[in-house]
Amino acid sequence: MSAPDRYTLKTTSRPENLASIAEFISNAAADCGLTEQEAYYAQMAVDEAVTNVIEHAYRGGEGPIEIIVERRGDNFCVTIRNQGDPFDPTSVPEPNVDAPLDEREPGGLGLFFMRRLMDDVTFRFDPDGWNEVVMTRRRRVIASAASRYAADVMVVSPRGRLD
Repeated sequence: MSAPDRYTLKTTSRPENLASIAEFISNAAADCGLTEQEAYYAQMAVDEAVTNVIEHAYRGGEGPIEIIVERRGDNFCVTIRNQGDPFDPTSVPEPNVDAPLDEREPGGLGLFFMRRLMDDVTFRFDPDGWNEVVMTRRRRVIASAASRYAADVMVVSPRGRLD
């Protein structure tokens, strides 16, 4: 039996739910064939996004959060939905990560990390009052097959980016 292509978790904006959200993402990532490192990056990005929802969209109050994970070909897509205050990503300046620590403002790195850990981060707002952040990570797939010329030769066909 193959793994499903879609997973959904409905929860609330409470900090104590972050652990179960991390476990949900980790399990879905493994089911979707992500490597351990890819799964870790996705989990970290989701943790940042959900923490921002808790702290900023709901301002510490409680509200619904829905997390949808989908496998779309070689893409691992995570949609995080909430009904808190909308977020305009263009209002957050790009942080100067090269500046000395004592010259940096505290905070403000969540969106920066999300964009570094995932291949694509998009914000959407639907007319029903739901805010969405959609984050996509492309699986770094290396396909291999036994050679038709010799039993002890393996043919490797890389796709994507090799790290």
